[in-house]
Amino acid sequence: MALTKEQIKEFKEAEAEADAETDNFYKLKEVADNLAEAGDKEWARKVYKKAEGKAKTSDDFRYFGQSLFEKMDDREWSRKHYKKAEDKAEYDEEFYYIARTLAEDFDDKEGATRLYKKAEEIAEGSMDLGLYGWSIWTHLGDKKWGENVLKNAEAKAEQINDFIYIANWLCEMENKEWARTVYKKAENIAEEEDYIDLADGLCEKLGDKEWAKKFYEKALKCAEENEEKGEIDDIKEKLKVLK
Repeated sequence: MALTKEQIKEFKEAEAEADAETDNFYKLKEVADNLAEAGDKEWARKVYKKAEGKAKTSDDFRYFGQSLFEKMDDREWSRKHYKKAEDKAEYDEEFYYIARTLAEDFDDKEGATRLYKKAEEIAEGSMDLGLYGWSIWTHLGDKKWGENVLKNAEAKAEQINDFIYIANWLCEMENKEWARTVYKKAENIAEEEDYIDLADGLCEKLGDKEWAKKFYEKALKCAEENEEKGEIDDIKEKLKVLK
């Protein structure tokens, strides 16, 4: 689809503005993204080429690879940048995001497995491990490994949000029996500020409306005592859905 004269003018101005900046990787990538979406992939490729040499971090290369995959449908060029992202990666979440992409977009199970293992090995947070376990189960298709990572996440869990997130992931993994035991752990340490998040999980993920109602009602009582009108209205709406 040909660009209009007005679009051409606007894109030239945007490209010139990006060129004028020193640290301009994301500016150039944005211009290229917008050009590709507007239909001028030839021009977009030229601007991507400008941005290419300016990527520095693992996230830079990953986002660049994502653009090339989604906007340009260039798997080969995209994969090269995911490899660069992997080479630059240091943190567990960086390895996780690349692993998930390799599994989802490139069907590279071997590469994804290698990077999921790196993410698992250096992860410290319980919620992070829960996310990685869910992704291994969902995107890599390794149910046994995914469940083992979730077990490790549960063992490390200390805060109520840890338990709620793990239970939510378990529901996504179709293991509601296990999720119920983890929600129970969350219930045992829940305080006023936790009631709504816990109730949301019980209602939306586990599908246990009676259990959820108990915590929405607790949250409503607290909100009424604190005269928080906006929260009162929100909770009442949620309770309506349960009737």
